[in-house]
Amino acid sequence: MASPPDRDDTGGLRERKKRENRRALQIAALELVAERGLSDVRVEDIAHRAKMSPRTFFNYFTSKEQALVDPTPDHGVALRDRILAAPPGQEARDVLLEVLIDYALELAADRTTWRLVKEVTSRHPELLPLAMGSSRETSRMLVTAVAERMGTDPMVDPYPVVLVEAAVATLRAAAGHFLHRLSGPSGAPTLTDDDAAAVRAALRTAADTLRAGFPAPHPAAGSA
Repeated sequence: MASPPDRDDTGGLRERKKRENRRALQIAALELVAERGLSDVRVEDIAHRAKMSPRTFFNYFTSKEQALVDPTPDHGVALRDRILAAPPGQEARDVLLEVLIDYALELAADRTTWRLVKEVTSRHPELLPLAMGSSRETSRMLVTAVAERMGTDPMVDPYPVVLVEAAVATLRAAAGHFLHRLSGPSGAPTLTDDDAAAVRAALRTAADTLRAGFPAPHPAAGSA
């Protein structure tokens, strides 16, 4: 007797389709704004480029601006869950850094989106506050996860907040610096498969510097 369809498989396919639709709309929005500029792109244009209806667009985004800068809605939740799923006994700081390094490499591997976001936000800095709003929500989830691992209350103990802000800023700066060096004349990253190891090494160096309390990499000029 044949087994009935697995409801989890059906749900998984549905969620995958949603992710694919969202990504198609985001790429369409980024491509069009890179080509025409923000003011000359309508929601209808984005939907048409993605071969969807405007109504479908609004199932995923509230505006064209959100489609340009807002990451997947569950990425903060996913990062939080990775932190909480790490084996017990590992220091919260080390767990956080490893999770963020893996996430940074995932972003760097998505070359198309990374290039387009960089180009669009460079041309339209007014979009950055929207991106920062999303980042704040992600940071809040990271702080909650770190505090839970430590068994502390972030409303009383500032350490989780300071750690998350320092780790995110450190790794973002390291990744941005490294990827900028790989950019071609057009500003598009020229990542190869071999670059992943180098990016990871750069991020680990930054993480180790943070762990060590940011000692100067070279003696200060004029020191004995």
